[in-house]
Amino acid sequence: DRIVRIELGLTARMGRLKTDDLAGHVDLARWCRANGRNAEALTLLTRAVALPGCDLPTRGLYAQLVDELDGPEKALPLY
Repeated sequence: DRIVRIELGLTARMGRLKTDDLAGHVDLARWCRANGRNAEALTLLTRAVALPGCDLPTRGLYAQLVDELDGPEKALPLY
């Protein structure tokens, strides 16, 4: 009765994520980014940009993470 909500960690969240769930990938990537897990966010966004319907802000975040983690040479074509 006293439990208000259950907060899942990254492993549990990734386990619930379906491969074709664009919104789920983006939401989890943003959660990873907010929690200092940029490598995991990049992995999720790499999957997200390959899915149909990926929007421009998501592609921009993907390019930004590639720039930060892999360098501007790899990110330039993405911008």
